[in-house]
Amino acid sequence: MKRYLALLPLLCLALSVHADIKLPAIIGGNMVLQRGRENPIWGWGDAGEKVKVEFAGQTLEATCGPQGQWRVVLAAMDACREPRTMTITGKNTLTLENVPYGIRGAIWYQGESNAGRAYQYREMFPLMIRNWRDVWGQGDFPFYWVQLADYMDEKPDPVEDGWAELREAQTMTMDKLPNTGEAVIIDLGEASDIHPKDKQNVAFRLARWALARDYGIDIPYRSARYKSMTVEGNKAALTFDHVNGALRTVDYRDVRGFAIAGEDKKWVWANAKIKGKDQVEVWSDAVPAPVAVRYAWAATPSAISTTRAVSRLPRSARTIGRV
Repeated sequence: MKRYLALLPLLCLALSVHADIKLPAIIGGNMVLQRGRENPIWGWGDAGEKVKVEFAGQTLEATCGPQGQWRVVLAAMDACREPRTMTITGKNTLTLENVPYGIRGAIWYQGESNAGRAYQYREMFPLMIRNWRDVWGQGDFPFYWVQLADYMDEKPDPVEDGWAELREAQTMTMDKLPNTGEAVIIDLGEASDIHPKDKQNVAFRLARWALARDYGIDIPYRSARYKSMTVEGNKAALTFDHVNGALRTVDYRDVRGFAIAGEDKKWVWANAKIKGKDQVEVWSDAVPAPVAVRYAWAATPSAISTTRAVSRLPRSARTIGRV
């Protein structure tokens, strides 16, 4: 038996399957293979049966295992505008789960349901990424995610907040795993809608990571991140990396959204000002000896000035110091 399926770019091909070889649903009509990456092709036949895959000058052979499973890996290829034909020869069928399909990387938008146990996310999220990479067997492929947006009613005073704690756990993942990145959207959310209506700018910020890191386009893509803190008297000076020129404020002229605490861990709103290109000085007369600073630490931060780099990418929520 022979069936033909039309497949289109990135690598465009038609598929011819001989005998009764069974393929997973993800391999079939209108399939797109990822350019520039190895692409696994797999399915099932009879145990011990020989399977041959022919495509774009490559001929690969495999033998079905005891449960009928077979798998080959096509070498990386350039993109193609013209249709191509893949021929798979063999017989008989089983079902195979849809991994490891050839991918360039992954993007992720989740975390809201974990805010009630946000501290656990520091381990759960990196563990999930490691698991995906292990299952796909394609090394440390790019993994980019969207940090939680602002959401719910504002609070008049600094408080503990699971939403903000989960954002911090997301950011910390970049220090734990290679080839990861985070799109900060703390300025794009809706107080009454858990999903931001402005999907386009969320997508733009994710796309910056892929374009810069994976496709070689020279554009700013990282939000400014905390680097270090020094304390002199009642003032804490924070230094940031990835400022892409200089820090600046949006929405307000003055710098807002910072809270500060001493050894008693009592948080109060702080005064703040930008110093130079990459520093913010933070203080409060109510805290003579500060040990920690927070920025945008709430589900919906109250009256933040959205401190950004010149690239217009907002800075992430963060706790700095001993708490």
